[in-house]
Amino acid sequence: MHREFLLLGRVVVPSYGFLVAFRGKAILRRVRAQHRPDLFARCAVEAAALAPRGRGVDDALNVLAKIVLRTGRELDQLTAQDLLSYRAWELAHYGVGKGGVPPAWRILRGVADLGEYPSLRDAQRFAQRTTAELVDTHQLRCRPMRDMLVRYFDERRPGMDYSSFCTLVNDVVRNFWADIEIRHPDIDSLHLPPAVAEAWRQRLLHRLPDLLATWTQLLALTDHPTRRWEPKRLRLRILSLPADLARHAVGL
Repeated sequence: MHREFLLLGRVVVPSYGFLVAFRGKAILRRVRAQHRPDLFARCAVEAAALAPRGRGVDDALNVLAKIVLRTGRELDQLTAQDLLSYRAWELAHYGVGKGGVPPAWRILRGVADLGEYPSLRDAQRFAQRTTAELVDTHQLRCRPMRDMLVRYFDERRPGMDYSSFCTLVNDVVRNFWADIEIRHPDIDSLHLPPAVAEAWRQRLLHRLPDLLATWTQLLALTDHPTRRWEPKRLRLRILSLPADLARHAVGL
């Protein structure tokens, strides 16, 4: 009861992981009754209209209650990014998306400004994805490394355009860490044994002929942005990743 008082009074801001471990659906009902119950009532009406048989209504309202607890904001102050962040956490924690977020998006549009996208699917398809979402597409097994990579990319993101940022995430996660993780699942830090680091470098070098063949086919695209891609730039970026990660990892 003491913990519920701290949570409902917003003395403590819980993580989504804590709320899962807490296993208290009762507190989610109390959130709906205590924090702008008028808005939750409007959402319940919207949910009932979308799902006349009541399927998924409680799941959607519970998702919104969790986000209200986590962010410390009321329903009409929530943003599209709040729902996308919860979705990214859900995918990372469970490995699959649960059913509550898509209807939560639709019913919240009646009380909050979620931007131009009418559904979660449209937002995920057309909007810029969060750093966590981009990393989680590679389904890394080592949680501490996954969290460190998300923080590292968050540090790098402000100075990059979205396309370049997605390329960086793909290069680092898929071509570097996921490759290491598949072959050495016991490794959980950037302190790679020399033999492991050298083996990874050799695997990358063996890929360069294919990259070079791809690049030569782009030479005819003289005025196209794709023409700027060069394998030597990719090679430099990837081979410098361990040192770059180690430099940015201080304090992450």
